[in-house]
Formats: sequence, structure tokens, C-alpha cells
Amino acid sequence: ALATAATVTTLDVRSNSIGENGGLALARLAAECDSLAELNVSDNLLFRPPSAADGEAARPSLAPAALAEALGASKGLRRLSWRCTATSLPRMSSRARCAWLAALVRMFQSRRKLSELTLAAQPLVARAEAPEEMAEPILSIATDMGVALARQWELRALDLSATALDDAPLGALIPPLRAHPALTVLNLSGNVLGLDACAALGSLFSAASPLTRLELRSAAIDARGLKRLLAHLGFNQRLSHLDLSRNPLGTRAAPVVVAAGEEPAAV
Repeated sequence: ALATAATVTTLDVRSNSIGENGGLALARLAAECDSLAELNVSDNLLFRPPSAADGEAARPSLAPAALAEALGASKGLRRLSWRCTATSLPRMSSRARCAWLAALVRMFQSRRKLSELTLAAQPLVARAEAPEEMAEPILSIATDMGVALARQWELRALDLSATALDDAPLGALIPPLRAHPALTVLNLSGNVLGLDACAALGSLFSAASPLTRLELRSAAIDARGLKRLLAHLGFNQRLSHLDLSRNPLGTRAAPVVVAAGEEPAAV
């Protein structure tokens, strides 16, 4: 019924315990409802496998991939919030997480009109926890994701917090965003930002970045990472909010922060 309602522009179905069947119905809705501009499917059970019959192995839920494909084909979607919680996610292997990352990339490549995107706590993939043979595929897909997000020309706010991404994938994902003309809010809190990821983030400030808010809470940033992050901050003209709370910066970080604060164009 909603799919034929031409006036529905905003749909919020978060925290409704929606599983596979409901997710497949949402996918049909997203594909057919041209007026839908804002969708919130956060905190549901879309990834949870359906119950298996006795003696049968549980299969993965079909809902996430179906919904991602439908959202990629959506004609009017502008704002998407798909936040997950630890209790809503089943145990997923690194291969399954890598496959889901690839599905998201395909969605971004198809749908290029997003202005706000929240994927907090999505089951993405950590390079450090994956088998060695998956190292190159993970970095390749992470790079593709960065390129696809960079081509979302109207994207203003991106939340990838607590997605399990660690240093190497983030170091590959971030550089393409240097050329983004509209991204003002970036949240990478709750991930693991090592030296590569911090250096990549710092490089955003060496260009004319429109970023005004950067959130990096609980991101495992130490004093060395902070130095790389703030290396080009003096070139920044717009950043007004930088959240580095709950990081193991230590006393060695104090001179780095003071030096950055003394730059005339810094935060």
C-alpha cells in the first residue's frame, strides 16, 4: 500500500524488530515508491538469519542485499539512516562482511543523490581480523567505496562510526574524499585509526576541504597518529568542531595540540 502512496516522502521504521520478510517488503517499497526521500531502517533485525528447520544449516538473511540493491535503484532517496546495534547483528565471518561492504559499494555507485548517510555500527570488515588472502580484496573494495562516496556530490553528512573498519581500509577509503565538494560532517568514531588512516584524514586539510565537523571519539588515536592528523590543520579554513575524546593520546600529545592551536587558520 505504501508503495503506491505517491505522497510518502519520509518513512521511519527504526527499532521495529524487522527481520528478513519485512526487509524484503521494504526493498520492494524502496524500488516502487518514487516519492520516498528519507528512510530510517535503523536498529532492526535485517541481518539476522531466518530460523532453520531441524538438521539444516542457517543461511544468511536475504534482506540486506535486497534492500541495498533497491536503494541503489531508488529515484528519490536523499537521506538514509541504517544504524545497527550489537544485539541486532549475528556473528559474521570476514568474508561475509567483505561481501556486504561490496554490496554497499554497488549501492553507492548506483545512487548518487544522497545528502545524508548514516551507517553506524554496520558489519563492515577489519583488515587485522581477516585471513591474509583477503588483504588485497578488502583494500580494493575500501578504495572503491571511497571513490563511490566521493561521487556522491551532494553528500553533506557521513557517519561510518563503529563499523569495525581499521587502519588499512580507512587509509584506502579516505583519500578519494579529498576532492568532495560538499562533505561537511564526517564521523569515524569507534573505529581503529592507525598511522595510515590519520595521515589520510590529515591530507583532507591540505586541500580546500568543506569539512566543518570531524568526530573521532574512541578511535584508538595515539600521539603519533595525532601528529599526522593535525599536520596540515593550519591550512584549514572551515573546521570548527574536532572531537578527539576517549583516545589514548597521552601526555606526549599536548605539544602537538598546542602547536595546532597556534596556527592562525586552525580549529
